[in-house]
Amino acid sequence: MPTPSPESARPDQPDPTPTPYNLTRRGFVTAGAAAAAGVLMTVSFGHNAAVAAPDTDALTTDALTVEPDDLAPITIYSTSFEDATDPTWISNSTAYDSSASHTGANSLRYSRTDPASYTVPSVAVAAAPAQQITASVFIKASELTGAGGATLAIEAYSAAGGWLGGRYTKGIRPTEWTRLELDTFDVPANAARISTLLYLERGTTGTVSFDDLTVLRLPPRLLQPVLARPPYRGTLLPVPGEDQRIQVQVQLQPLDGATAQHVVQIDMFDAAGGLVDSRVYPGAPMLEHSYDAARLPHGRYQLRVRALAAGTSNVEQERQFTITKLRRRDVPKSYVDGHGRLIRNGKPFFPIGIYDGTRGSSRAKIIQNLNDIRGSFNAVMDYNPPSRDTLDRAHERGISYIYSIKDFFYNSIQPEKPDAIRTEADEVPYIEQTVRQFRDHPALLAWYVNDELPVDKFGRQLVAHQNAVVANDPHHPTYAVDYIVRPAYLQLRTADLIGMDDYPIRGEAGDTIGSVGRLVGQEVQLYPNRGQWSVIQLHNLGNYGQRGLRPPTLAEVRNMSWQAIAAGATGLLYYSRFDLERDASGVPYRTLLDNAKSVVNEIGRLSDVILSTDRLADVTTTGGPGLMWTTRVHRGTGFLVAVNAANTNLGEVTFTVPGLRKARQSGEGRWQTANGALTVALPPLAVLIYELKR
Repeated sequence: MPTPSPESARPDQPDPTPTPYNLTRRGFVTAGAAAAAGVLMTVSFGHNAAVAAPDTDALTTDALTVEPDDLAPITIYSTSFEDATDPTWISNSTAYDSSASHTGANSLRYSRTDPASYTVPSVAVAAAPAQQITASVFIKASELTGAGGATLAIEAYSAAGGWLGGRYTKGIRPTEWTRLELDTFDVPANAARISTLLYLERGTTGTVSFDDLTVLRLPPRLLQPVLARPPYRGTLLPVPGEDQRIQVQVQLQPLDGATAQHVVQIDMFDAAGGLVDSRVYPGAPMLEHSYDAARLPHGRYQLRVRALAAGTSNVEQERQFTITKLRRRDVPKSYVDGHGRLIRNGKPFFPIGIYDGTRGSSRAKIIQNLNDIRGSFNAVMDYNPPSRDTLDRAHERGISYIYSIKDFFYNSIQPEKPDAIRTEADEVPYIEQTVRQFRDHPALLAWYVNDELPVDKFGRQLVAHQNAVVANDPHHPTYAVDYIVRPAYLQLRTADLIGMDDYPIRGEAGDTIGSVGRLVGQEVQLYPNRGQWSVIQLHNLGNYGQRGLRPPTLAEVRNMSWQAIAAGATGLLYYSRFDLERDASGVPYRTLLDNAKSVVNEIGRLSDVILSTDRLADVTTTGGPGLMWTTRVHRGTGFLVAVNAANTNLGEVTFTVPGLRKARQSGEGRWQTANGALTVALPPLAVLIYELKR
């Protein structure tokens, strides 16, 4: 992890903690092949689609109104190191290099032979309060030694030169040009300048090339509304138990922090433009609007949310949401209910899926893959869009498909991108055609619309893709995966279901397995009433050259799975079947697959319990950090799930359950007397599931 640069006024500043991230990419196309073709390749962490940055035309949608440049970042610094006379990046470790480049003629070569040396070249730009900054650079390494890699960072400094904080990420060691991107950095209010740093991590020697550095400022967003209810496509569903309120959560974030200088006006109009409801709220960092729609007539409505300068009619920003109140006969065959559960043909459905990649595979191989997972996994997400024959074969085996359209970008270089998509204008028509072609197939479960592309950079395309699916298929939700928790007011405009893919297992003593539940829990809290289909690691990070020593063990896979469930997951997908066939540490495919099936078989048996919306009331515990737990009530029986999400022994933990008479571990025959409390031992990686009787 990096320390502040030599220019810092605090040279003794300890290494800041880097932002957690995934280090997996699919590898179906090489960065070298992309570079040879003259195409920009973006490799973010996780199993992300590779997509070049879009242009910045205004985004227009049907269901959502977005102002010009609303989602367009602003470039505040960029260089491809073409000016060999520019002294900015020259140090005792760096030089301009014409023998290697990602684009143009030059790159910046950084070499180090002494592991004790630590040179950090940087460039500074002026800062403004409340800015959000991100940066990316292309990296190619050669013969690196030591535990670290090549990376970049952003740091903020005061006018007096004091270090105020920064954004860091672990280094990488790619042998082909690979894009490394930082998470967004919130600039401190008292920052005067921002420095972007390129360097080899401490103790690492060798040579690395940097090229195409870009520093972006995300535009300020005063108004940040989220439609909390109805959560699924703004649809009020005439279904027993579904909430009939319209709720909007609004954050105001003015640059100067003075929320009192603004007001929020929320108006609702019917299809004819008639005003149905209007409210004005004084400015506050967070406010909530609620409207009882139980007696609202069926039809379509527009909900308009505006930020205005206080005491004026000056509209500063605006968002619109479409609200539709359905008749009973119009309820979709599949939808996501107010608890985040997929309701399929009238019944809650818990997807237990697995990722696959069958591009270039024979029909026999695809069928063999389906046979390998049948009876355990009930869904598959194949990066290669399936044929109708593949969908037929899956349906015969009781397996549903999450159909991938995540590579339907004109600027994607993934091999799954359709050849017919040559410009951005081709994307939506092709998506609409695909959706209409497969929307009625009984094996279709959902549409996979995004794989880790940040909405603040690809918002125009992502929202357009979401709207194309919504307009052509009311019966199947969309699903997007990301490795960080994005702002809700942006992320929820692009998909119906969200999945967190956190891959913490390398096989090292310091593996932070508890990050899985923590991040899922953050999304469940931040994305109100939405479904969360979490992605669980099966693969060895070493398959992707990222220092993984082994794949997760059976106990680790089980632990991560139940962490996600305890945190609120309403579905699980596992990454990935094809990685089990090529484990870098040599563990046999069947061993890894059987481990995974053992875990998902247990979850499948308890899926009705997991999907229950009833909880045991007033349960308390003596457990502290590292304990994750949840309860359910199903058919009169209580259930307690307790997970040790720490790397240490949590010892004995007591749960107090009012009225508890007896308890037993799920699936066992013998009940034990409880007398209002249950004490359990939680060694490392423990997952305990108890049935409770009161």
